Amino acid sequence: MPSEQFVNSLSMIRQGRVQGTVNALDAWNSYAKEQSTKGLKARAIPASEEPFAEVSPMLNKDDTKLKAKISNAIKELRKDGELAKISKRYFGKDVTNEK
Repeated sequence: MPSEQFVNSLSMIRQGRVQGTVNALDAWNSYAKEQSTKGLKARAIPASEEPFAEVSPMLNKDDTKLKAKISNAIKELRKDGELAKISKRYFGKDVTNEK
């Protein structure tokens, strides 16, 4: 889901206050599913020029049981294809593969 700052950045482009913004293409795809992108353009940086971003939840470093439960749940979701389905639903594509 695009952040409020991303939406504000796009508003500023439409108002002519700025010429552009840098953000994840996934944020753009999520925004475009719900909002008009008329007058706006997205340009992707080739994956070869940008390393895969590792994302993780913020956890108490001492709570190893919770970390293990989350890791196992993600492994199961990935294994049965549900993680890819969730990704496609919210981002319009599978962003869970390291490519």
